[in-house]
Amino acid sequence: MIYQWMHLTGAQLEALTDTSEKDEAAGHCVAVTVLGAVEQHGPHLPLGTDVFIGEALLERALALLDEERSVLMMPTVTIGASEEHLDFTGTLSVSAAHVTDQLMAQASGLAQAGINRWVWVNAHGGNVGLMESAALTARTQFGVLVAKAYYPKFAPMPDGPSAQELRTGLHGGEVETSMMLAIAPELVDLNKVADFSLDQPPWAGQAPVAWLAQDLNDNGVVGRASLANPAQGEALLRHYGQGLAEVIEAMTTRPLPY
Repeated sequence: MIYQWMHLTGAQLEALTDTSEKDEAAGHCVAVTVLGAVEQHGPHLPLGTDVFIGEALLERALALLDEERSVLMMPTVTIGASEEHLDFTGTLSVSAAHVTDQLMAQASGLAQAGINRWVWVNAHGGNVGLMESAALTARTQFGVLVAKAYYPKFAPMPDGPSAQELRTGLHGGEVETSMMLAIAPELVDLNKVADFSLDQPPWAGQAPVAWLAQDLNDNGVVGRASLANPAQGEALLRHYGQGLAEVIEAMTTRPLPY
């Protein structure tokens, strides 16, 4: 059963987590939060790309879950840490501390409601660093166990984009463009899709450097967006959605280590 935090009353939330009413065979209720960003994605993709992809992946995952599973959908964290894109018009960014504060507000509410299993569905690379410390804080301060799901770290799709594209198509390339063509093709400007070359790789030997979007390419994006197509986008959504469903499913039955 899928529940929306913002649709419930306090009493309904208490009933949801009341162990006396719980069917143990269905596993424990798991909260899920999409972490996105509002930032430039080059001349061809909309500013909300990361939010659209994160929410679409969660939608695909939820459709694959056993109907007995209880999933509580939390408010999306829409504006992320996007400092690397601030020189481009349209980017909205807050500090890592601000994103963490939003997550801790959710952690506090979950703990009060008696929910201690949580999956973050992240679709923005700029959020990755802060997630490590924030997840640890959620655990130590609120007793909430967090699974940090970031789809580029999932196993690649067989016969999907090349290993080179997955490694260097960091932003607005074939993967994101394909998924957006499947999610909302009307928001993709096909006249401006191109191959955006990687002008300056963001790594130096074994030590990656901190980069700004314009370091990668003058357009602020990088990757072979010209190879994108909606059929591949739908296949990528199914593939990563399946991986996310497996994460959520595992969290419903994972024993807590305390």
